[in-house]
Amino acid sequence: MGAQCARLLRDRDARIRELENTMQLMVQHKTELESMHKADMDSANSVWDAKMQGEKARHEKEMGKMRDRLKRANDDLEEQSGYMQRLADKLSVSTQNEKRLEVKVQRLQNEIDHIEDVERITRGVDNFSVSGDETSTPG
Repeated sequence: MGAQCARLLRDRDARIRELENTMQLMVQHKTELESMHKADMDSANSVWDAKMQGEKARHEKEMGKMRDRLKRANDDLEEQSGYMQRLADKLSVSTQNEKRLEVKVQRLQNEIDHIEDVERITRGVDNFSVSGDETSTPG
């Protein structure tokens, strides 16, 4: 029975050493996997960072183009605004000139009417004295 116990103890010790070796291999394999995973993640992060830098650069370029377009549109709008203001000023001057001309035309018409009235009166007086009819009225 002593030889059998010794053999069982040796078998148990061998099995424990075998399990310890297997555990060491598994720990070593786990460490290797973690290291590979970290390297993969670092690589993936580097690729992601590069991609994001590219996206950021592209976005900034497009934003720059949009800013340039907005600036040109704003400049065009300011130019158009100045042009419209100049047109409005010209229209205002034209309107003022038109009103002045209307006043002058009205004055001239009044003068013409006055001259025509004077001519009618003068003709009426001439007709009155020529005909000798003292009862006729001018007109």
